[in-house]
This record gives sequence, C-alpha cells and structure tokens, in this order.
Amino acid sequence: MSSDFLAAIVLAVVGWAITCWLAIRSVKRRKPAWAYRTVPIVGIRSNTPPEFRLLFNEKPVNDAYRTVAIFFNAGNQPIEASDVRKRVTLVFDNAEILREPKLYANDTITEFSTEWSSSGEHSEVKLGFKCLDYNDGAVLEVLHNGKGKVTCEGRIKETKRIAFRGDFTVLEAVKTWRQLTAGFLRTLLVLGAIPSVIIMSGNQWDVAVSITVALLATVLAVELRENIEALTRKRRFPAWSVAAEKSIS
Repeated sequence: MSSDFLAAIVLAVVGWAITCWLAIRSVKRRKPAWAYRTVPIVGIRSNTPPEFRLLFNEKPVNDAYRTVAIFFNAGNQPIEASDVRKRVTLVFDNAEILREPKLYANDTITEFSTEWSSSGEHSEVKLGFKCLDYNDGAVLEVLHNGKGKVTCEGRIKETKRIAFRGDFTVLEAVKTWRQLTAGFLRTLLVLGAIPSVIIMSGNQWDVAVSITVALLATVLAVELRENIEALTRKRRFPAWSVAAEKSIS
C-alpha cells in the first residue's frame, strides 16, 4: 500500500471527522442553561451563646447565605418569550429570601425581569424575558437564610430540560501546558493509529476496519476539540458574566 494512498485515507478520515463536528455545531437549537454558587455570609452555630442575636433589616435571623445564579441561552437558536411553556423559576427549599434579588442582564433589549415570593419553607424567583439570543441572559444575587437545595424549574419549546452547569465560576480552569502537551500527544497517537490499522489490514478493507477507523476518527475529533477549546480558553459561561458578578457584589 503506497504512502500516497495512506495519506489520502488519513486526510479523508480527518476531513470526515471535522465535517461531522461542524455539522453538529451548525444545527440550530435552543439550549437554556443555568448554574449557581451559594456561600455563607454569617450564621449562629450550635455552640453560640443563647444571648447572641443576628438581625437583617431589623429582622432576627439565624443564618444568611448569598446565592449567585446565572441563566442564559447556550444554544444558537433564539429563545422567545412565546417559546416558554412553563415559566423559568429558581426554587429555594427550606429558605426565606431576605430582600429583593439583584439582577444584571447582559443587554437591556432582552427585557429580563424577576418576580419573587418567599416563606419560611419555600421561596422562588420567577424569571421573565423578551428574547435571548446566543449567550444572552442574566446573573442574579439572592440573599436568604437556610442553606437548602436550589433548583431551576421550567420548560422551553423543543428542549427537554434546562441544562445545569454546576458551580457558577466565571472562568473554567485553564489547562496547564503539561496537560495541553499530553492532549496533543494523544491526538498524534490517534492520528498515527489510523494508518497503522490500514497497514495491518493489508488490502482487505472490510467492515471491521471501517468501524475501527470511524471510531478512531471520532476520538480524534473529540481530542482536537478539547485541545482547541483549551488553547482558546473557552469559557463555561459568557464573558459578560465577569462584569455581572462584580456589579452585584
């Protein structure tokens, strides 16, 4: 088997992998996403003297927490107000909201708004908006007592759920150069494995070889994507969330 033929096969496989990746990326879809982080502000522990009291706006409390949450459209299809089948709501279990939530929307044209209600056992913040394009959304700060579970309920047209992205951190940890080097070495190993499989198969291009090459090409596409994202320091959350968190702090 000539080297030109092997080179043509490798280029064809790489081209196929890149084409598939671009095709997946180009599919129009709505992708609502959210994340949050809760940190304690102050609290009375079990060993605190009974004479000790905490007040918030002249109201007695035993503890206080700050939850910063983000909701945005991570997809490339706009989310219109008419696409909302069930209103997006942040629910705070076993918590009472202590004051009106602060809101920072990335663009006034989205007309982002909140409505909140609170009780000792159940509190919620309802979100409203006119239209969210790609990466449009808002960051909210909610002060509350009781560190209960925070969930996001709601239903958007043509989506199964609101994707949860874990702890709300402005920037995803950037890979070290050692991790980047290891990633690119893995990419080269996978790339080299493709012609090795072809050579070992001789001239017998059967179903098994096709499946193996296809799997290797898929792994190669994933490795390339991860390394490109790491090099460009891709954010888990929109860039405007940096200014948003600072403005409400």
